Amino acid sequence: MNVVIDTNIWISGLLWGGPPGQVLRLARQGQITAYTSLVQLEELARTFNKPKLQPKLQQLDINANSAMTAIREVTQVIAAPMLPIDRLRDPDDASILAIAIAATADSLISGDLDLLTLTEISGIPILTPQDFLSRYFPSP
Repeated sequence: MNVVIDTNIWISGLLWGGPPGQVLRLARQGQITAYTSLVQLEELARTFNKPKLQPKLQQLDINANSAMTAIREVTQVIAAPMLPIDRLRDPDDASILAIAIAATADSLISGDLDLLTLTEISGIPILTPQDFLSRYFPSP
């Protein structure tokens, strides 16, 4: 199953766990294939280096570089040309949607309300981590 994991889910999953962490665990276990782009990797690196995240990183005994290594180890980097998408509340979201379209993803996993209100893009469902897990990996 091919997925795109939004930046907020990578951050939340790596630093706090919960359903986002469960999604990341599926990627580490090879049960899903996560796609990303160089643009998203740059955004993730900038985010992990923000001062407000440093206390949490230190608490977990990791740093921005090790967080980025963990992400690179479980993602496939693809070229994701920007596409004109006219119904976006936040134009910055176009880059994550471009990855989902380029990867012909089965799902885009996000916690971003601007994306979630779209519900889908090019037939690709946009789901919260909990909705993704409930739909594709229900607990027995």
